Amino acid sequence: MHNNRSSVFIELGGNAAILSVNYEYLTQTRRENVKSAFAIGLTHHFTDPLDFIVAPQYSLLIGNKLMAETGAGLTIPVSYTHQWVLIARFGARYQKMNQGFYYRLAFTPVISLRNDMAFLPMAGISIGYRFQSKRNMQRESTFKVRFDRSCEND
Repeated sequence: MHNNRSSVFIELGGNAAILSVNYEYLTQTRRENVKSAFAIGLTHHFTDPLDFIVAPQYSLLIGNKLMAETGAGLTIPVSYTHQWVLIARFGARYQKMNQGFYYRLAFTPVISLRNDMAFLPMAGISIGYRFQSKRNMQRESTFKVRFDRSCEND
């Protein structure tokens, strides 16, 4: 498993409907090409200065660099002016499993949690950045020192 698990991304549409800033933590499953992603996002509803929305989400990623992504999330308003909604996610993600940028595109239908269970087709597009972990950086520097020393002996 790669140690650089934390990332941030900005999503237009998707879980928060308009624009959100998100933090994501990636975990490896028992299968090499299957990963789980847990994310939490924050957005402003724009109609009320005190109306923020928290958007937790879970995704299952299948593949290596180009991955299928499926999952679900909620939009939870901090104020009581809006309802909670369930958001499904069916999409694709291009991401190298080391630090750097990644991209996502998904169909994210909104399902109302009221009695009417209304359905609204939506989509989301994201750009994110996966951070290099200190642990991974230490491994690389240790390897470099070992490699440099072995080259000096030749």
